[in-house]
Amino acid sequence: MLLLMQNMKSYILNLKPEKLEPWIFMIMVAVHLIPVFANTYFVTGDGPCHIYNAKVLLDYWTGQNQDFYKTYYDVNYNLEPNYFSSYFFAFLLSFLPDYIAEKVFLTTYILAFSLSIRWVLGQLNPSNKIFALAGLPFIYQKSLQMGFFNYSMSIALMFLILAFWLYNRKKFTPLKQLILSILGVLMFFTHGGGLTMTIALIAAVWIMGFLSGILKEPNSWKTQFPIWKNEVINLFLCFLPAVLLLLGYQFRKGLNPMPGNESFVQLKENLFNLTSLVNLSGKEEIFASWYFYLITFFLISGLILKIILKRFSPNDVFLFLTVFALYLYFNMPSTLAGGTILSIRFQCIPYLMLILWLGSLNWHNYFRWMIMIASCFIGIGFITVRQPIHRKASEGAVEYTSVRKLIEDRSTVLPISFSHNGRTPDGNVISDRIWLFMHAGDYIGTDKSLVMLGNYEAYTGYFPFTWSWHLNPYKHLPVDGRGFEDQPPNADILGYPAKSEKGQIDYVVTWCLDDSAREFETTKNILLQLEEAYDLIYTSSNGLAMLYKLKSDYKPTSQ
Repeated sequence: MLLLMQNMKSYILNLKPEKLEPWIFMIMVAVHLIPVFANTYFVTGDGPCHIYNAKVLLDYWTGQNQDFYKTYYDVNYNLEPNYFSSYFFAFLLSFLPDYIAEKVFLTTYILAFSLSIRWVLGQLNPSNKIFALAGLPFIYQKSLQMGFFNYSMSIALMFLILAFWLYNRKKFTPLKQLILSILGVLMFFTHGGGLTMTIALIAAVWIMGFLSGILKEPNSWKTQFPIWKNEVINLFLCFLPAVLLLLGYQFRKGLNPMPGNESFVQLKENLFNLTSLVNLSGKEEIFASWYFYLITFFLISGLILKIILKRFSPNDVFLFLTVFALYLYFNMPSTLAGGTILSIRFQCIPYLMLILWLGSLNWHNYFRWMIMIASCFIGIGFITVRQPIHRKASEGAVEYTSVRKLIEDRSTVLPISFSHNGRTPDGNVISDRIWLFMHAGDYIGTDKSLVMLGNYEAYTGYFPFTWSWHLNPYKHLPVDGRGFEDQPPNADILGYPAKSEKGQIDYVVTWCLDDSAREFETTKNILLQLEEAYDLIYTSSNGLAMLYKLKSDYKPTSQ
């Protein structure tokens, strides 16, 4: 018996974690899919608007109700980043309901992110694919929860393109060049910032490899020059179409940088507290802190390992990229080339670059076991505290969308949210960290031909449709500087037809209109207008959503 226990102990101590890594990795990817498949909707800040605009795009493709849409929308014929989600969702909606299309999109993103970062690590150090587990918590970075689907997908594509290039760089064929070029163009239509980061990342890796080769064998440049020249030419030609698209976009839009409004201290605290992983509630903070301590421990250990070994590697470029990403994080503007909230979007990049560097080092088995166990614990912890909130948000979205069964096709709908954080039937806030329900009303327009007046995308100029200016609700509905998306909201509902000349609001949907909201003067203004011109025709099961229909005999007064 003692001998058996000693043999078991010896087996466990000598067991390499990479033997278990494929199974653990698959299990953890499945765990990260739970919030997507365990709920009807995965509610995000802007996600419902992306799906709604895809429905409008699908109707345009199929020639359905174009005359109705053309009154309110102009088609944006420019080649813009951010088109990927619209076209992908439009394709999915052609044969799937909205909530299934959402699951397919998010599953594609999760698999692309997780498999691609693992592929990159396998190219850097095959025995350290296990470090991909440390990257999985960034699947649900705040950018995704805010509904920045295109930016989030661009991060997954960045790893996919890097892995594809690393795997094929020594055996490029015309077909592989074409594939890389297509991926570059796809990246442009996903996000311009993601394309810029990808090109910079590949350029840095190539330059570091070039310099290390020169330093290692100073006389090798004569024999290696043709290879280096071909690699540069290949990369240039592969990314040329995407770069031309990006330059055309920048020339048309301009950079228009705006200085950041966060101090160095605030940015540092956000970085150390990993606020990009604290999405829905304060309960996530403990796991974000543990993750920071874990990565810091491995960073210090990796630096010590480098000092002891005194061995330089081309893969150390990822450490330099980590430092450079930190510099950009602390010095980037708040707005650039149409992109906003840049510090939150970019906060994950230094950590992801650091994971790649750590994964390139040669670690003892003890360290690999540590990163595997700790990453799994933290990842499961995040999902565990988030899932109840995802469930409540999904239940809220189902109740919100229950109004659409009474809305007629070819109608205009104004959703007014009195609680962007969302509320449960007993009055508790669903998420105290993010406005999950700011655009959740747009789910209503994903199964009929409706004009959702809360369509913020049409107001930005970066998506397939823009508001016809004389009908723009963001121009005509605000009252004294407060609009229907403010908290508390306000809206000149009855004045919209006259101001827009031929616009009309057929339905108004209120969300979370409770007694506390009724105390505001802006709410009283909205309710007086609804009482005058609309009939309450539906109240959802828990009273959270109410549907008002324009009275058939109402005659708006001219202004």
